[in-house]
Order: sequence, then structure tokens, then C-alpha cells
Amino acid sequence: MTYLFLHVPKAAGTAYAMALARAVGGEHLLVDIPGEYSSEEFQQVDPESLRRYSFVGAHVDYGLVRRAPWLRPITVLRDPVDRVVSWYHYALRSTDEGLAAWRRFLEGRRLSIEEFLSHPQLRWLHGQSETMQLAGYLWSGDPIPHEDRLVPVAAENLASCAHVGLFERLGDSLHLARAELGLADVPALPDANVSPPRPSELDPEVRARVAEVLGMDSAF
Repeated sequence: MTYLFLHVPKAAGTAYAMALARAVGGEHLLVDIPGEYSSEEFQQVDPESLRRYSFVGAHVDYGLVRRAPWLRPITVLRDPVDRVVSWYHYALRSTDEGLAAWRRFLEGRRLSIEEFLSHPQLRWLHGQSETMQLAGYLWSGDPIPHEDRLVPVAAENLASCAHVGLFERLGDSLHLARAELGLADVPALPDANVSPPRPSELDPEVRARVAEVLGMDSAF
């Protein structure tokens, strides 16, 4: 049996995946993206090559599960506004070459967090990425169904997951993981890439407006 951790960006996935992989035991594979591969590249991996692992974690979408239904998906979700705010700050301070274009764009336009979240094109891109990942169309290259079908498909796929954690309740989620995955002990988060949820630094009225127009991710 192989668990596949669908790592949603900026949702404590690195630390959570490490904790679960150790608790599950056996050989595991945590893919460094965009270091070793891009998401699009690893998405096309031969699923049979993953059978040797008990746990695989990567920035991949549910499309890999469609290709290999024997994979047991796991993920962690986060409030969409807070997740995008976290990504904004990460992109600005990151030295990752994969984010260089975004960094230049944000700095060149001098976009504040409110302007970033309200920008129509950026809102469309970042306000639906979690939904697209769970639906299986963010990196898979599979034909995308009509927009009206994406949230229902994502919800169906989410319901099929062996475990779903919540960023805002990581401790409770790890206890739930123990029960749902039949683990001997409650997984312990490593001291890596984890910080407690922080305010999104938005005025409450601005936050409410952003949540209304952010995109499909708000449906979760």
C-alpha cells in the first residue's frame, strides 16, 4: 500500500508529510519540487515505480491517483486567503529561481498584499489552485472539464482521501491521522518549515471582500 501526499503549497505540507512518512514507516519518497523536478515532470512519473514506497509526497495533483487508483491520497488544507497571503510573502523573500519571475513581477509592480489579492489575473490563478490540484487538473495536463464541474470533482476526490488534515488544527489533525491510518503513535511534527497560523494582515473588511472574489478555493 502506498500513500500519496498531495502537497498543497503553503499549507505546512513539508513538515506534515515528514511526520506522516516517519509514522507510517517503510521506505518513503518526499520529492523536492522545484529542486529535483517540476510538478509537471513528476506528475508524469511511471506509477509502477512508486509501488516500492509506503509513502510518497510531492506537489502533484489528483490526476496521478486517476492514473494509479491503488494510491491512497492524503492532503492538508488551509484557509485560502491565509494560504495566498503566505505565498505572497514567501515569493517576495524566497531565493528560489522558480519564483524569480513572480518576485520580479511583485516588486516591479510594487503590489501590496491587498492589490495582489484583488488583481483579476492573480486572483484567478491563485484563487483556484487548491481546487484544481484536488480536482486533478493543475499539473496533470488532462483535459479540464467545465468550470462548473471543478468544485464538485474536487469535493468528490477530497472525500476519497485516506486522511485530510487542517493547517489551522495540525495537532488535532495528527491525532485524526493516527486513527484513520491505523498508526501506532501520533505523528510528531519535525522542526522544519512549520509556523503557527498568523493573521493575514488584512483589514477585516478587505479580507471579507477578498474571500468573496478569491475564486473556487473559497468553496472549501
